[in-house]
Amino acid sequence: MKYLFIITSISFLLGCKNKIKKQHFGRIKIVPIYCKYDQNSAKFLDSDYKIFSKINNQILELKIPVHYNLIFDSLNYGSYFVEYNTIYNQKKVLNFMVSKPTLDKVNLCFDSMDYSLNKTNLFINQLKLGQTLVINFKSRSCFDGDEAQLKITKNDSLFTAEYKKQKINLSKPQIKLIEEFEIELRNGAKGLYSTIDTYNLYIEDTSKKYTKEDSSNKWRGFYNLINLLELKKDDK
Repeated sequence: MKYLFIITSISFLLGCKNKIKKQHFGRIKIVPIYCKYDQNSAKFLDSDYKIFSKINNQILELKIPVHYNLIFDSLNYGSYFVEYNTIYNQKKVLNFMVSKPTLDKVNLCFDSMDYSLNKTNLFINQLKLGQTLVINFKSRSCFDGDEAQLKITKNDSLFTAEYKKQKINLSKPQIKLIEEFEIELRNGAKGLYSTIDTYNLYIEDTSKKYTKEDSSNKWRGFYNLINLLELKKDDK
């Protein structure tokens, strides 16, 4: 009887042990970045986001770490997602998994945008044969200033771009970049810094024009466009 009790007790303890699931924890670091433009611009980001867990069919919002490095420790293995607004005020959702104990990075592309949502008839698409779209850029800060101009002209079978002493024929991907530039400008990054960038777009010899100021210091759209078009900024 004594031995039977001992065997029963051992069996009971082993059964309990098998029912106890070992918990696994991971670590992730939220990294705000620019995916399309110069990474140096990311230093101006205000990391505004929320992170949620999706474990056991429950969605729970996690507390944001107060320290600067944005590291989440001791996360249960499972599914998570992040909600954040881009610099163009578009809401994005990014799903990710926590499945290993080592530190993993979750990159948030703050300069991403869904261009298909645009409803504006863009200037470059309104150009008729021989017409020119002018993009005037002026930047003013407490101690410095800058001005530049980019011209896009529609010719017989192609578009040309003129910037300072440079003139190039535009490919279809480059035309798309100019379309994206105008969409981004019209949506506009938000912020208030001492540097004010003014954009004046118009089609020559028409009444079509658009002017906007950007004081966010998050976009810097004109020179980002110049770089993507592979034009030289300092060519006098």
